[in-house]
Amino acid sequence: MYNFLSKNGQVLALIGGGLIAVIAAITLYSTEGANGFGIAAAIFLAIVAGAAWLILGALNAAKNPAAAKRGLIMFGVLAVFMLIFYVTSNGVETGSLAETMTEFEVGESESKMISGFVKSAIFLSVGAFVSFIVMEIINVFK
Repeated sequence: MYNFLSKNGQVLALIGGGLIAVIAAITLYSTEGANGFGIAAAIFLAIVAGAAWLILGALNAAKNPAAAKRGLIMFGVLAVFMLIFYVTSNGVETGSLAETMTEFEVGESESKMISGFVKSAIFLSVGAFVSFIVMEIINVFK
């Protein structure tokens, strides 16, 4: 089973995801927006991914505690960045964004949290891009 999945796992995942996307698109367009299957499939896949993350993470931590310690430290660093961006965010918005927040009943704390996550994602994306460029430059001169 391991050899089969290591050889064909990505293809099977791509086919499975493609099938779910096609079925979701068909139900979306055939039922005029009542996309029950697509939402149910997304929720199911999120639950499966979360369970796999927890189980495989626990197994990996048991096999290699030093790497688990390093991973927890990195997670802590990410949490600190998010906390910094959350604290420095302004939860009060004006204009059309304020109207949208009122329409969807988004409070000040939720707005700060959303802003903190978005700023964290932008910061990490820029960091990943810069590290990619730097590593490519280093590889050119090796």
